[in-house]
Amino acid sequence: MTRRSGTAGFQGRPAPVASSRLTSAIAASLAIGALALCLVVTLTDAAVEQHHHGDAGPGVIRLSPLAP
Repeated sequence: MTRRSGTAGFQGRPAPVASSRLTSAIAASLAIGALALCLVVTLTDAAVEQHHHGDAGPGVIRLSPLAP
């Protein structure tokens, strides 16, 4: 049984490469996502710190946990 040349592996035609504009758009969206995640983590950490120190800030209603 013989194998046709160029039908398997990396011997065929090269696959089209994404354009630099598409690559830049993907990189920009990943950077924005990373910054948004950092912002969420920072705000969550600040909220948890305020909760532990008892300073909920002005206009915040504090709810006490229900008694068992």
